[in-house]
Amino acid sequence: MKVSRARMALVMAAAIFITLVADAALAGITFALPLELMTDDTEGYLQLVNADNLFDEATFKKDLVPLKVRTSGGSEQRLRRVASRALTDLFTAAEADGVRLYAVSSYRDYATQRALYYNDVKNNNGVDDHSTQIPGASEHQTGLAVDLVSRQWLGRALTAEFAETAEAQWLAARCADFGFIIRYPKSKERITGIVYEPWHLRYVGEEAARYMMDKGITLEELWMEWYLYLEDNAL
Repeated sequence: MKVSRARMALVMAAAIFITLVADAALAGITFALPLELMTDDTEGYLQLVNADNLFDEATFKKDLVPLKVRTSGGSEQRLRRVASRALTDLFTAAEADGVRLYAVSSYRDYATQRALYYNDVKNNNGVDDHSTQIPGASEHQTGLAVDLVSRQWLGRALTAEFAETAEAQWLAARCADFGFIIRYPKSKERITGIVYEPWHLRYVGEEAARYMMDKGITLEELWMEWYLYLEDNAL
């Protein structure tokens, strides 16, 4: 059925009006973090990626750049530009404090994540032990996540024991100063669905990182706070 141009114009005008009303209403409420962070779909620094919220490659902002920090192996590692710059600053501060870090895993495309997942399942006799995320559920696909370890942990299987190292303790204390969080904290496994990973950092921006690390909440809990806030302040 054809739609007249006049009717189409009315539909578009109504959609624009609804958007403007919603934006105006949001502008009148307050939240622990700036509303532009919570409602930003362009940069996606707070985008929630997990098994229930799969990453959409179509929305990926393709501004990946090579890391300018110490890495393991010979292959080039990349992050989105803002995360790469923040990581460089983090490494500089760590060096000043006598902490030597290595980036062992950063951006992965969908094909790489799929290969990792199926290889791990195959090597585990066909059983998914959730040690590797399914394709689309890995934060590494966002270009905002990176795994950091100490020299002593290069080539070793990553376990929660890494948290006992001086490097991991420095990261937990200082990562928020550079816009990163420990994405999968201890005792939050039931919320994140992921075991404690003291080596896995996620860039969310300095303001959000400080808020989340100071309060001891995960990205899932931040979004729950936001949804509850919107519910209590219904538009």
